[in-house]
Amino acid sequence: MRNSVVFRSALICGVLAVAGYMYVMARNSLALDRESSTFAQNTVIAVGAHWDPAELWQRATPRFREQTAQDALRAQFDAANSRLGPMTESRAIAGKTAFPIFPTSAPLYADYIVRAAFAKGEADIVVRTVRTGTTWYIDSFSIGASPEMRKLLGLQG
Repeated sequence: MRNSVVFRSALICGVLAVAGYMYVMARNSLALDRESSTFAQNTVIAVGAHWDPAELWQRATPRFREQTAQDALRAQFDAANSRLGPMTESRAIAGKTAFPIFPTSAPLYADYIVRAAFAKGEADIVVRTVRTGTTWYIDSFSIGASPEMRKLLGLQG
């Protein structure tokens, strides 16, 4: 009888500890999702306002800078500026985060599509954010979302 009471007490304590841990992790994941989505949206607004590559460059990861030539980025933004014009409104953001349940040393990634209105039309901006230490950075940035990306992030068509 005594063993059964000790076992039940230990089981209840274990369940409460796991539930508490899951609550804290869910709360932290929601906070990280808010941080990353706000960072992604603010980056798109800052870049799209004048299509300034320096705005993106200062927020980019070293990997992004290694893989992207500044001249190519400038040419892409010049083309976007001539086709779309400056951003007038950020309309919506949708994304997918993959934050681990158990803390690891791996960086945290989140993918977003920001739907924005520009002077000459609308466009989707696809952004991947990565958290290194306590700071968020842009790991990829592209204008236009493929149907596969839209489906992955849970958007229509």
